[in-house]
Amino acid sequence: MRGNLGSGKVYNKAHNTMKRKENSKTALWLFIGFLSVLVLLALIWRFAWNTNVLSVEQAQSALAMASSWHGELWLWPLITAVFVVLLLVMFPLTILVVLTGFLYGPWWGFCYATLGTLASSIVSYEVGRLSGQRVLLRFGGKRLQSISRFMGERGVRTMIIINLLPIAPFTLTNVMAGASHIRFRPYLLGSAIGIIPGLALVNFAGSELSKVMQGTDGRSIALSIFILAAITFIIIFGPRWLRRKLQQNEKEKFKPPKNKP
Repeated sequence: MRGNLGSGKVYNKAHNTMKRKENSKTALWLFIGFLSVLVLLALIWRFAWNTNVLSVEQAQSALAMASSWHGELWLWPLITAVFVVLLLVMFPLTILVVLTGFLYGPWWGFCYATLGTLASSIVSYEVGRLSGQRVLLRFGGKRLQSISRFMGERGVRTMIIINLLPIAPFTLTNVMAGASHIRFRPYLLGSAIGIIPGLALVNFAGSELSKVMQGTDGRSIALSIFILAAITFIIIFGPRWLRRKLQQNEKEKFKPPKNKP
């Protein structure tokens, strides 16, 4: 009997090790693929720009016009509305944040992205609160059920972890938070703390992508590509590292105390 239990533990340990290796390989290929797409888009843009496939004057005037709008009062509600509407229909948040960084730079872009993302968080929270948990669990499947169980703590820490470690699409987690009746203040505070670091990184990546596409100096372009690679690495591998640390802390918390001799 003991032999069977021991062999079971060895099998589980080996299985978990193999699973971690497979996940690491997947994350590595994801990093390489994502970075390759960014660089490829930048090169296509530069090729179109230099060969006049894309009118330089038109592109420059469009970018200059969009960039000149930063700080305008009417732009705040417009960008916020765009974020809210698109995120409600599950449009990828990352693309929106990259675009704000690309058009408005690291400072204004970050402000616009933060306001739009938090406004969307509030709206989707209210949608979940009004819909109710039963409706969501009935049509949402096992993934939403697991998120609902994880939200059992109903505190700031829960929302920070959920936003730092994307467990499900952005809007779904917010809707589920509203349906799980997490109090609004802890929800919004935890969401802000968990979201802002990622927003800052992705927005900065968007501004660096703009430099790659519009730059003329080889050194500055190379530096921007290096920064893009570093940010992509952090975005893909950072949550994995943090998840592993949290799992280790949870295991140590529930370890039985060692008997003193």
